Amino acid sequence: MPKAVSSSSQTVTTKPKGTFVQIGAFSKMPSAKYLNTITSKGFSYKIYKVSINGKMFHKVLIGPYTSRGQARNATDDIKRKLNVSGAFILTY
Repeated sequence: MPKAVSSSSQTVTTKPKGTFVQIGAFSKMPSAKYLNTITSKGFSYKIYKVSINGKMFHKVLIGPYTSRGQARNATDDIKRKLNVSGAFILTY
């Protein structure tokens, strides 16, 4: 029996576990095109829905990575491949 292929992405409302590189926080769910670009460049992501000051945000998190060092090493590659200027490391 073939193994099920796990998705490289998911939307979560509970705090994800691990170290991630956040590349954005949006008031609306990012477009499928934007999310497909992330996976087409070889990255896995999570959308973490969180309420900040009464407003809902969709944080786009690349990862998880096993350590801050591993995430830091990946940050330049993420910024270059996804053409983002701001990216920072979060550990949950």
